[in-house]
Formats: sequence, structure tokens, C-alpha cells
Amino acid sequence: MENIKNIPDLMVELLESNITIETMEITARGVEIINEISDYAEQTELFNANKDRGEMFAGSTAQQVFGYMLDRVVNAPAILFRDTSVLLIMPYFRQKLREEGKM
Repeated sequence: MENIKNIPDLMVELLESNITIETMEITARGVEIINEISDYAEQTELFNANKDRGEMFAGSTAQQVFGYMLDRVVNAPAILFRDTSVLLIMPYFRQKLREEGKM
């Protein structure tokens, strides 16, 4: 991923990759997208300046983090907020998937 402008297309592809929300079953392409966005996010100044906010996901499941991220996307007042929500939350979603052995 080259920049934040790629997030909308990648999120559409992730959602269309038949991700199963109830069981958090993710296709191989879905895993690639999650890794691509997360790797990019973790290199940004924005993510690193807000790492402490990840504490809000302590005790949450991957399903809960994903649901929260989708809520932020759907209810974002502007495109900038939508894309930065994904940027700030996707690495924690990946972390939870790994903790649960689903990735």
C-alpha cells in the first residue's frame, strides 16, 4: 500500500472477500489486505502518535474490534475520518486475530 488513498478500495475488497463476521473466518486475500493496511499503518506518524489508544481494545475480541472499526467507518462525518479510523484500528484487529489463532 502506497498511501492512505488506497484504504477505501482495500476495505471494499476485504468486505467482498467473504469475511465471516460471526466466526471471523478470513480468506487468504483478506489476510493479505489486513496485513497490507496494518503494515502501512504501523509505519505512519499518526498511528505511532496514538498507540496508547490501543488500550481501549484490551479484553475485546477480534469480532468486537472489527465491529467497532466498521461502526467508525459507517458513521464517519467525512472521508478523512473514515480512512484514518481504518488506519488507526486495523493493526489492533490484526493483533486480536493473531491472539485468537485466526490468522
